Amino acid sequence: MGVVIWETSEIGDNVTLYHGVTLGGTSWQKGKRHPTLEENVVVGAGAKILGPFKVGRNSIIGAGSVVVKEVPPYSTVIGIPGRVVQRVGETGGVYQQLQADPEAKAISCLYDQVRRLEERMQSLEVNVKGSAAPKDEAGAVCVKELVDGSGI
Repeated sequence: MGVVIWETSEIGDNVTLYHGVTLGGTSWQKGKRHPTLEENVVVGAGAKILGPFKVGRNSIIGAGSVVVKEVPPYSTVIGIPGRVVQRVGETGGVYQQLQADPEAKAISCLYDQVRRLEERMQSLEVNVKGSAAPKDEAGAVCVKELVDGSGI
C-alpha cells in the first residue's frame, strides 16, 4: 500500500518492499534515473531510495531510511542519509562493522569510563589505611564514607 516505483526502476527476484517505500529519482533528465534493486533485497517501511544506482543483492534498507548512493551487496543501511552500518559475507557471518551507530559508540565510551573508574576505586579500597573500604548492601564502595569519614 502506498509504494511508489518510478519508470526506470528495476527490481530483482525475491525483493520485499514494505508499505510507503519510494523508488524515485533526483532529476528529470532522460535515461536511467531511478534505482535498481538486485535480488533478495528487503526495504523497510517508509524508506526512500532516490537516484540511478544499485542496491546490492541480499541487502537490507532500514525503515524510514533515505538512500541516495550505491549500496554494496550483503549490507545493512540505516538513517537519513542512509549509511552502511554492517556488511555480512556470503556465508552469513558478519565480517565488517563499518560505521558504528553514534549512540552506541557514546554508550560504549561511557561503559569504558565506568570500568576504569571502578578499577580505580578498587585500588583505593586496598590503599585506604591498609584495609578494605566500606561498602553498601550491593557491594559497591561507599564513596561518601571514603571522602567524608573513614578514608581519604
